[in-house]
Amino acid sequence: MQQKVQDFLTAHNMDTARFSFAQLVDEYIEEMTRGLVGEDSSLQMEPSYVCLGTVKKNTPVCVIDAGGTNLRIASAQFDDAGAFTFLTQPDKTDMLGAKTPITAEEFFRTLAQMMLPHMQHTSHAVLSFAFPAQNLPNLDARVIFLDKEVVVHGINGMLLAENLEKALAEQGVRDPKVIVINDSVATCLSGMAERLADGFDTYTGTILGTGNNSCYVEQIKNIKKIPPADGEMIINTEAGGFAKAPKSDIDLAFDAGLHDPGKQTGEKQVSGAYLGPLCAFTLQTAAKEGVFTQTGDLSAISTLDVDNFLRSRSGALAEVCAADELDCVYEIVCAVVARAALFAAVQMAAIAKKAGAKRVCMTVEGSTYYKLYQFKQRIDDTIHAYFKPLGIEAEMIEVDAAVLKGCAIAGLME
Repeated sequence: MQQKVQDFLTAHNMDTARFSFAQLVDEYIEEMTRGLVGEDSSLQMEPSYVCLGTVKKNTPVCVIDAGGTNLRIASAQFDDAGAFTFLTQPDKTDMLGAKTPITAEEFFRTLAQMMLPHMQHTSHAVLSFAFPAQNLPNLDARVIFLDKEVVVHGINGMLLAENLEKALAEQGVRDPKVIVINDSVATCLSGMAERLADGFDTYTGTILGTGNNSCYVEQIKNIKKIPPADGEMIINTEAGGFAKAPKSDIDLAFDAGLHDPGKQTGEKQVSGAYLGPLCAFTLQTAAKEGVFTQTGDLSAISTLDVDNFLRSRSGALAEVCAADELDCVYEIVCAVVARAALFAAVQMAAIAKKAGAKRVCMTVEGSTYYKLYQFKQRIDDTIHAYFKPLGIEAEMIEVDAAVLKGCAIAGLME
């Protein structure tokens, strides 16, 4: 690495070689523990109120994946053999409020209208909601706030299932019933269903795409902020809120320019919604400090541009400097992505370690994890290296249509 790039990264606390992975995992688990007992923590540790049961067969349910970028809706069921089957093909569109701000009334009315073609044979729906929300024992959820640059005015504090049921009833659906889960919980459920007979001690679910979150299975007796009970429950950690990862002045300045400064600061260091813009902001800072001479526009750099550049040193990022300074740009971008992979690995390792198991199935969903150049390899290698001396075995798996499948499982358990 060129010395001027190394000096820049060190000066701004972005050199991952100076971070202790084990210490970060321990700090993450401490935040988890505080959140479980209701103490002040940057991790909400939301009880999902989803417990395991038998899944009903041949029963249709409408499933909705409201993600940070896309909205997917379908109807599905499990057949006599337990195989997951779509009854209507998933409709995919931009997440409501992602491209253009809308009101909460518009959100619920539009979503209900989009669900109607998938509710011809059912009045039951499961909404996977990829944003911070407080889950309730009746499987509704109260919106805390929206992140990932999605804007729905007036939705904070609203009950999702209650308001969506009202909107569906207004559209003519008789006695609609909606439950709400987090997308990481849906992902975890899909992995359980896929690999239940494979001898794993526990299961986790991680979203690493536009947004970032993880869940795991916890003993209910350890969740001190809800009434004591036997058994286990999936906990939505709301990992994007983790605030203990090292931050640079660049992170703070970048965050200050977003529509929700101070919120989900961990997600803003890791997820696909932010990695491209964060790389661009870091490069702008480096150019101002004379690390290289900026000759092109960085205002519209995306995570896809970062991926293209890391693979081939071409595309939009290759046009922001002279050819003889391309190495500087490459090294800075690599450093931002490597740091993101390290922090994602901390999150995934911490939830598995907290579960106290020796064999863990980690279901991961999201384009950033699977498609960003060398990102998955960096994360997986770091986790395996950390777990090996601890005697923990982890297998990372991908499940087709994981979130929609997990929604169907949650909606049809009895």
